[in-house]
Amino acid sequence: MARRNESEGIALGILGVLGMNFLVFFLLLNYTNYNSTVSLAVLFGICLYQLLYVVPAIIFLKRQQRWGLMKGVIIGAVTTALLSGPCFVMFILPR
Repeated sequence: MARRNESEGIALGILGVLGMNFLVFFLLLNYTNYNSTVSLAVLFGICLYQLLYVVPAIIFLKRQQRWGLMKGVIIGAVTTALLSGPCFVMFILPR
């Protein structure tokens, strides 16, 4: 029974981080007024912005001992960083 709750927590944590990433992306995209260069930086730099809300969420979940949800948040954050980090380097750095 506890294993099922942990699996549900992991899934909710991943979906929560992905949802927050989309929310932050669209808020920052509207803030930049769809400027193409800045939009690319926002799109591929989302892994840097997520540190502002992922680290406090992990600390909060650790204090409440919600291990499954905390693991899901960590997995979602690492996945986002691994997917957007190389794209950020490839498109933003000069050639």
